[in-house]
Amino acid sequence: MTPQRFPARIALKTVNEPGTLAQVAQVIAEHDGNIDNIRMTRQSPDFTSLVIDLEVYDLKHLTSIIAQLRAKDVVAQAERVNA
Repeated sequence: MTPQRFPARIALKTVNEPGTLAQVAQVIAEHDGNIDNIRMTRQSPDFTSLVIDLEVYDLKHLTSIIAQLRAKDVVAQAERVNA
């Protein structure tokens, strides 16, 4: 039986450079998260805000994904947002 997934929303502030979105998506995929939706807003020439709706197994899973995202050089901020 496949474990149930739950919706979660995270907000990221990322450095605006080639490959940033790919790195973010790769972290989520490698940690078995599922991206439902992404909204990107250019904050300035240097930074982009991302709001990502994803599916996770539980709060521990979500916390782990956020920690892995924060470890990336291209991610300036990462936090959970209450949808």
